[in-house]
Amino acid sequence: MGRPARVQPDPDFRSIKTVDDATFDRLLRHVYKVLLTWGMVGTILYSTDPETRAKLRELTGAAQ
Repeated sequence: MGRPARVQPDPDFRSIKTVDDATFDRLLRHVYKVLLTWGMVGTILYSTDPETRAKLRELTGAAQ
């Protein structure tokens, strides 16, 4: 499965003022789902926040 030849940006992301919190959350989750689906093999997630890193380890079952 390849990447589309040309990806059109979502118009809702043009300004934070045009999107309510629920819509922004839905759109952001969709973006991450797409990116993680495209990179199922070899994707690395890293966070500078220790609490977020711990949660990522918990969710993925990664070794400490």
